[in-house]
Amino acid sequence: MKIIERTKIWFTISLVVILIGIGSMLFKGFNLGIDFKGGTLVEVSIGKELNEDEVKEVTDIIKKQDSEAIVTTANNNTQIDIKAAEDVLTEDKVSTIVKEVQEKFKDATLKSHDRIGSSVGKELTNKALLSSLISIVLIIIYVGFIGI
Repeated sequence: MKIIERTKIWFTISLVVILIGIGSMLFKGFNLGIDFKGGTLVEVSIGKELNEDEVKEVTDIIKKQDSEAIVTTANNNTQIDIKAAEDVLTEDKVSTIVKEVQEKFKDATLKSHDRIGSSVGKELTNKALLSSLISIVLIIIYVGFIGI
C-alpha cells in the first residue's frame, strides 16, 4: 500500500474530522454535568433491590419536588442518585424526598448530599479547558520532534 503517496487524501480526511469536531463543539456545545455547571447531587440508599415499579414510585416522589431532576439507579437498583440544577433542590426539598422515600422503604437512608456552587463549576471548567489546551500543545510538540 502506498500510504505516503496519498498524504493529501489522509490530510484531507483528518482535516474534515477535525472540522466536524470543532463545528460540533461550537454549535452543539458541551454536555456539562453538575460538576461543571453547579448543582445538587443526592444519593439515597434504599437498602434493598428495587423493581421497575418501585423505581417509578421513587422517581415520582422526586419529580414532585423537582420536575427537571435527573434520577438514576446504582448498585443493582439499591441506590437512587438525584442530580438537579443549582438552586432547585433546597435542604427542605431534600429532607422531604428522603422522608417520603423512608415512608415507602423503611431501610432507606440519605447516603450523601453535595452542593456544587456555580463558581466552583466555572473554576473546574476553566482548569479543564486549560489542561486540555496544554496537553494538545504538548502532543503537537511531541509529534513534531518524532517527525524530525
